[in-house]
Amino acid sequence: MKLEEYRARLEQDPAYTAAEEALRPFLQLADEVLRLRMARGWTQSELARRAGTGQTNISRIESGLANPTLETMRNIARALGVELTIRLEQQEADPGAANELALAPPVRYPVAVGER
Repeated sequence: MKLEEYRARLEQDPAYTAAEEALRPFLQLADEVLRLRMARGWTQSELARRAGTGQTNISRIESGLANPTLETMRNIARALGVELTIRLEQQEADPGAANELALAPPVRYPVAVGER
């Protein structure tokens, strides 16, 4: 069986699609933290030191295994010199339709670059 065929079969499995949906936010967060850290050439230990947390916490976030607090994410954003933005989106049946709520702009948590 080819990989594409296997993936197509998985996508037909309701349990698989439910698990994928549940894990999506954790994996998106993992990808973004990893991308930003690597762009700076930092190790997990360096990011942890700058964010005031442990290397194990960074590792768990980057592997999608953590459920970090908002405060932890604010500290990581501050260390990376980026803005932490949280956005809730309305789910639509039509994947081509705009799904961002017009009445709810993104919540932005300002972080001062250079703190710590």
